[in-house]
Amino acid sequence: MKNKSSYFHDLFRLKQHQERISYLPARGKQPRQADWPNQPGITIDDFFNYPGSNSIGVRTGAQHGPLAIFDIDGEFALKLSCDRGMKPSEWITWQIHRHEAPSRLKLLCIPTPEQIKQLERLSFIATVKTKSPIKDSQGNLVQKGEGLEFFFGGKQGIVWGHHPEGGRYFWPDGFGPEALSAPPDQWWQFAVEQSRRIGAPRCESGGMRYPRGERGRRLDPCPICGRCSGNGSELWCEAKGELLFCMPGSTYSAVMSHPGLKVGDVIDGWAAVKNNRDGGWTFRRHRINPIQAIRQRLFEDASSWAA
Repeated sequence: MKNKSSYFHDLFRLKQHQERISYLPARGKQPRQADWPNQPGITIDDFFNYPGSNSIGVRTGAQHGPLAIFDIDGEFALKLSCDRGMKPSEWITWQIHRHEAPSRLKLLCIPTPEQIKQLERLSFIATVKTKSPIKDSQGNLVQKGEGLEFFFGGKQGIVWGHHPEGGRYFWPDGFGPEALSAPPDQWWQFAVEQSRRIGAPRCESGGMRYPRGERGRRLDPCPICGRCSGNGSELWCEAKGELLFCMPGSTYSAVMSHPGLKVGDVIDGWAAVKNNRDGGWTFRRHRINPIQAIRQRLFEDASSWAA
């Protein structure tokens, strides 16, 4: 177990990535910033401006690194991972471990632009459950469930600090932030498979799902945030049928282009229908109700006569 001085030395090792990765102050696993998916990342020095924080998280997704996390949660999940040829000990990258739970660990990575293009969707969370949770007769949790999880946007992961159940996170020698790397093929294949399993993005407000295999149309530029191929971004917003998915970002995003954006606002013929968990927005093509159109016409005519 590391002593206190070396533990805080590890905290400052995080500085090497603070220009690329979005750090979040947290207590346990809970981010301290309100509306954290839409907040800019902090510097390591800023961490001390959040009293009560005892851990640091990272935002995942295409606009934050891009950073992805493979989360192995339990012995059965670790076995599944190894059976697929995904052995943590053989992949030199940044790994987050706990002495109290050696079979629960996270592996962080920076996927390449080519790897990102293989995904069916640019922001998702996927879990393969390997063991169900155990509850007592009163429904109280006795033992947590287990699973192999991948997240790329929509969720943060703790990389330093105290675990809410006790103990501290640590990085094994040679597997600290300096080792952060692109995922090997067998690991990334798991991510690609999960993105295909989940399928096309869902508009939760309307309950609509587009058919599996239907690919989005790249918007160049995006009519909402202005992201385009000429601005150096490796990401893009996309339209699928009646829906438009505007990606989150620290340079281009719906809320940066339209401060105060809320559900129901109409921008260039697109109505905002949902603020997604990853900070992006879902829009639906705006269709004026025929009766509303007639009323609007009558109102405009009446206004012109009065003038």
